[in-house]
Amino acid sequence: MATIAGVAEKVHVDKNGKVDKDKVHLYKSKDDQIVWTAEAETIISFGSAENSPFTEWKFTVQAGGSAPSGRIKDNAGAEKQYDYTVEAAGSQNDPSVIIHK
Repeated sequence: MATIAGVAEKVHVDKNGKVDKDKVHLYKSKDDQIVWTAEAETIISFGSAENSPFTEWKFTVQAGGSAPSGRIKDNAGAEKQYDYTVEAAGSQNDPSVIIHK
């Protein structure tokens, strides 16, 4: 697993594919990241590289595991909301990441 330099904002995905945080606020200046944990195998997708504030735009979390987002990209918009899709256990929901300076 990658080393987390700033705050590791944890987002948990339950066995029904629901997240415990619909909006997550991250700060570029603090090197914040998300760490997703999941009860069931989960796919996290920002749709494309252009729509992701992170280097990767798609993440797989194994059942009982976790996956870090990695650092926020240098060119990610500050004060911008990035929507993403969580797919697990046959359901889907669309939370957000809000990037701050």
